[in-house]
Amino acid sequence: MQSDDVSGDKMAGTDNATAVNPWLIPSNVISLASLVVAMVALLASVKSCLVSDQAYKLTEEEYKAARFPVLVGTVNDKGDALLLRAADSAMTLQNAKVYYPPKLLHEVWTVSPPALELSLLALRLTLEDEINKRVKKEPGQIKISDEDAGIPIVIEPFYVAKGESHFDRALYLVRLQFTLTDDPASPPHVKFLGLTFIKHLKTEDEPHKTLSHLWEEMESGGGVTFHQPKFFSD
Repeated sequence: MQSDDVSGDKMAGTDNATAVNPWLIPSNVISLASLVVAMVALLASVKSCLVSDQAYKLTEEEYKAARFPVLVGTVNDKGDALLLRAADSAMTLQNAKVYYPPKLLHEVWTVSPPALELSLLALRLTLEDEINKRVKKEPGQIKISDEDAGIPIVIEPFYVAKGESHFDRALYLVRLQFTLTDDPASPPHVKFLGLTFIKHLKTEDEPHKTLSHLWEEMESGGGVTFHQPKFFSD
């Protein structure tokens, strides 16, 4: 019986020994420290991924911007076409599609090598009709548009930059000036001055819809000033 009591005391002593705070056991402390380090490393990794993603997006935008062309349009000697080329000599224009406001010209025009020339004959005839409709001839007066007059167009060039083929979509302005005399039989004289870059468009900016919206704003006086007709009389 006595031996049983001693044994019981020993067991009780063992139970008391195992009731030690688990966070004070070295192996548990090491495990907790490892967990904290792992969590810090995970947070640092997430932050690094976010920074890397932002840097990648910035690099991608810079990459695209470095390869976006701006086209130059020089009027030919006859005054009835624009000779297109990339302003950056490191870019080579291969061909392009050109869109006009549908109320003027609904067809899509193609600019092809070797000339890379955009004919303006159809636009000139259409503009002569539009000017006759919009501007009233008055005896003894010659009406001349200022040099801010122009027609918005969208150009989709296919070009080569840094050894790779690319596609772009951008808004331009065909600048022009016209003269209207008081002679009832004389059509307006339209003189094309060149091409002005406005901005690059997004992929979802459908050319004809974009141009229709701009033309409607012009007709309603909605504040699109770069292609509104302006006139003065001598």
